[in-house]
Amino acid sequence: MKPSDLQAEGVAPLSYCTNVHPAQTLTDAERVYREISAPLLRRCLGSGDLLLGAWWPRDLVRAFIEDPARLQRHGDLCEELALRPFSLNLFPMGRFHGGDSQAAVKEAVYQPDWSSDERLSYTLDAARSLAELCSRFSTPLGVMSTLPLGFRGRDRSLRTAPVHTRNLFRAAQVLAQIEEDTGVRLELALEPEPWCLLESVGESLTWLEDELAALAASQGSEALVRRHIGICLDLCHAAVMGEDAVEAHRAIEGRGWRVSKVQLSSCLRARGPDGLARLLTRDEPVYLHQCRLAGASPRHFVDLSDPGLAALDMESDDLVYSHFHVPLHDPGQEPLTTTQDLLCDYLAFLRGGGLRPGTPIEVETYTNPAIEEELEFAVSQILASPPL
Repeated sequence: MKPSDLQAEGVAPLSYCTNVHPAQTLTDAERVYREISAPLLRRCLGSGDLLLGAWWPRDLVRAFIEDPARLQRHGDLCEELALRPFSLNLFPMGRFHGGDSQAAVKEAVYQPDWSSDERLSYTLDAARSLAELCSRFSTPLGVMSTLPLGFRGRDRSLRTAPVHTRNLFRAAQVLAQIEEDTGVRLELALEPEPWCLLESVGESLTWLEDELAALAASQGSEALVRRHIGICLDLCHAAVMGEDAVEAHRAIEGRGWRVSKVQLSSCLRARGPDGLARLLTRDEPVYLHQCRLAGASPRHFVDLSDPGLAALDMESDDLVYSHFHVPLHDPGQEPLTTTQDLLCDYLAFLRGGGLRPGTPIEVETYTNPAIEEELEFAVSQILASPPL
C-alpha cells in the first residue's frame, strides 16, 4: 500500500473516531475538527481529502434536524478542511465522558437501546443528514456504527426480543428509501461488544440470519437488509471474546454480510495472579471494563469492580482479557500486556488486500487523547513492507 491509499478515496481510508474528544454539541465538534482533527490527520496522512471518523451524539444530530442551514454550514467547514464525513459513530447517543466529576458512564452508554423508538429516530435523523453530506461530496457510501442492540444486564440474563428485530428492519427499509431518493447507500453497522445482546461476531451472525434476515425474507426484503445492515468489527471487542479478528472478518463476508467498518483497537491481557493484580489497579469510575477468563470453561465478568474477578484463583498461565481500549503503540509488559500482536496480525491481513476497497478504518482509542501516536502506529503498520 501507499500513503494515498489511506486517504478518503483510497482503498483503505483511515481516520480516528472523534469520540476521544468530549464534544457533544455541534459547536464543540466543529471546533475539534478545525483545531484538532484536521491538523492531526494532515500531519499523519498528508495532503488530499481525508476521512473524518465523526461521533455524532444526539444534540449534534438535533441541531442539523432543527436547522438545515447548520448542516449546510457544516458541509462548508468539512469542505474547507478537506475532511469527508462518511463514517459516523452513533453508538454513544449521549454523554460519553466523565467530565470534571468523573461521573460514571458505565452501562448508561447503551441507553436508549434498539428496543426504543428514540434510538431508531435518532439513527434515521443522522442517516438523512449523512446522506445529504455524502451527496454534496459525491460520496456514494456512508457507514454508521451502532450498539449491538443493547446491554444484557448485570446478571447476563437479558436476550434479544422481537422489538429489536422490528426496529432494525425498519431502519433498513428507511435506508433503502434514502438510497432511492439520493443515490447514497448507507450501511448501519452493528458493533458486537462483550456483555451486550450481541457480544461476538458469531452471535451477531446468528441473530442476523435467524432473526433479522428471516423477518426480512418473510417480507420479500432479505436482499435489502443484507445491503444496508452490516457489522462494525472492533478488534478490542473481538479479542476480549476470544475471536480471531481475521477469521471473524472472513466469516462475516463469507456468509453474505458486510464488514462495514473496522475499528483498530487493543485490549488488556493479564497473565496469572500478578497480571490480574495489576489489571485490577486499572479499575476506574467512568467506563465499563468487561472481562473474560480464557480457557476451556471461560468465565465472564461485567467490570473490573466485579468481586468475582478479584476472587479468581489464577494459575500462572491463566489469561484474563479486559475491555480497555489501550494505546495501539503500547505492547505492555508481562504479566500485563496488550493484544497489540493480534492487532498487527489483522493489519497484515488488511495490508495483503483482505479488506473490501473503500471500507472505513478508524483508530478507536478513546482512553488516549494523544491520538496522534495511535494514528502514526496504524499508518506505519499498514504501509509496512510485507516480509520477504
